[in-house]
Amino acid sequence: MGGQNLDPIPVELTYGVERILMAQQGVTHFKDIAYATAADGRIVTYGEAFGQQEYEMSRYYLDDADVEANRKLYETFVGEATRMVEARLPVPAHSYILKSSHAFNVLDARGAISTTERAKAFATMRRLMRDTAILWIERREELGFP
Repeated sequence: MGGQNLDPIPVELTYGVERILMAQQGVTHFKDIAYATAADGRIVTYGEAFGQQEYEMSRYYLDDADVEANRKLYETFVGEATRMVEARLPVPAHSYILKSSHAFNVLDARGAISTTERAKAFATMRRLMRDTAILWIERREELGFP
């Protein structure tokens, strides 16, 4: 993880919680997941709770996201992550790497990333995450591994 060997070896779940719940509940669409029980005892589905949010965010990612704004966000987040690594602050560095990844994904969804840009962005985010993981270990060691 972050270019570091871990023991025990962690497992990454590639599927979101929704897909796991679909399998557990035997439903074929995320909107049918039993999400909560209302005060009157009625089952509230995931679709009822989050359907509009899913629609709006999908529309944003695929149709309405401002490509230039998200390019600027990506560059800003990468710059801030880099600055936080240099300042020896791994927690905010990690936060900005996640934000840069999100901005990248928005650009990718809009079809605004070339093959060359994709490779460069992945290399940048991978390097930043590796540097942040190394920094995290160094900082924990300095603090006596609390």
